[in-house]
Amino acid sequence: MQYIPHLRTFYRPDTVFNQGTYPYYAYPNIIEDDTNIYDFSPYPDDSNCTARPNLDKLIKEVYSDPNLKDVIWGYYMTEEASYQHFFNPTDFFHPDWNRVTPFNINTEVPPIMVSKAIEHFRQLNDSLGLEKNKLIVCEANHGREIFDSVIEHESIDTLNNLGCQPWMYIYPPIMGNNMPDVFFDGSYFSFVPYWFEQNYANKGFHYLGNFKTIDWAYTHVNEVHDLIGISANWYYTQKIL
Repeated sequence: MQYIPHLRTFYRPDTVFNQGTYPYYAYPNIIEDDTNIYDFSPYPDDSNCTARPNLDKLIKEVYSDPNLKDVIWGYYMTEEASYQHFFNPTDFFHPDWNRVTPFNINTEVPPIMVSKAIEHFRQLNDSLGLEKNKLIVCEANHGREIFDSVIEHESIDTLNNLGCQPWMYIYPPIMGNNMPDVFFDGSYFSFVPYWFEQNYANKGFHYLGNFKTIDWAYTHVNEVHDLIGISANWYYTQKIL
């Protein structure tokens, strides 16, 4: 058995808030100077965890240990970077991870910041003889396929953030020389009535869309995996409990 640790907490977004329905959501301004932090700067020598882990130290002192390095299969660089998740825009830790501003904001991670992180960790791995540890990008487009130019949430993203779409994170003209080693499709699907009779829509909506995503991803990266998850309907599970 091998292990895939997360490195996706490297991103520190700016705090420019949109004025939409959810004022605690923030959309990163890709033109502005967002920051990637790999060693919990500006406190790299602090023994306490601040706003994010010291990822460089983890790799140098733990993951590269001769007794451990062969256990690491790869590193999660993103998990749906194209969708809003909590990130800390400050340099200070807060014990309530689910708290919104000022300690957490819901935001995407721009592709350029993921590209910079891949470049950083690839250079670090190479310097430590960890070249075989794969750098993984995981993206999703739930209930449909991913393809070049697809817009994940048309009603929201066309108004707010076209710059963070799932296809961009393995698209060479955007990622440059910092392409990931592996792509994981993490799309899931909630079955609709008569799903087995569903026609394939012109915008890729279909319960088998992830299989077309696999074919698409192979045109950009050499290794592709599909994540399979099975869960009960959350709404009815809560009713039963």
